[in-house]
Amino acid sequence: MNIYLQQHIGLPTGKQIKSVTNWIMLLNYPVQDRILSALPHNDAFLARRRRIGVKKPDTSPVVLDLPNITGSHVSMAGIKTSIPSFDLLTLAGKLVNSHSVYQPEQLGIVIAGFEKKDAERMAEFMLAAVLAAAADMPRFKSGEEPRRHIKKLYLYGIVASHGFKKTFAEAEGNALARGLSMLPSNKLTPTDYLKRIRQLARE
Repeated sequence: MNIYLQQHIGLPTGKQIKSVTNWIMLLNYPVQDRILSALPHNDAFLARRRRIGVKKPDTSPVVLDLPNITGSHVSMAGIKTSIPSFDLLTLAGKLVNSHSVYQPEQLGIVIAGFEKKDAERMAEFMLAAVLAAAADMPRFKSGEEPRRHIKKLYLYGIVASHGFKKTFAEAEGNALARGLSMLPSNKLTPTDYLKRIRQLARE
């Protein structure tokens, strides 16, 4: 899985937001409005949240397009640090899914308002969801156009010294297992399986 990850400790600037067409923002509830006030285009963010009028942690993405030159598409959610892992992964999948129609090659992720340990947990789940969606699965329909996949991830609000290598490794293993399970029997004979194992060993 050849995806480049760039980490930033602070929030993105207007120039950085404009340079990426798709964004996911995971913010600490109930201070998400204060965090959004510190971002470029804060009036658009706050107006969108006021229009929805939800007075509790989000269970689905709040979605909007920013009034910048690239019309950056944003999906965001305000959540508590105590959110169960299953609910967090479900929400992360929804946040990622709201960008699927665009097939972006670059994606910005903002994790803001959390303590470092909690921010790292949020980032791990978000990255896991992004990498799962980016995995290239077998295609069997003739004439089916290949989908574009994410090549670069820009993570803001948390810098981890380990670079989330474990998350990337787990995503590769999951993608391999999913890909193999989708193959018909004539595409995964014992001989073919042995070839794949040997190829993996060489890598």
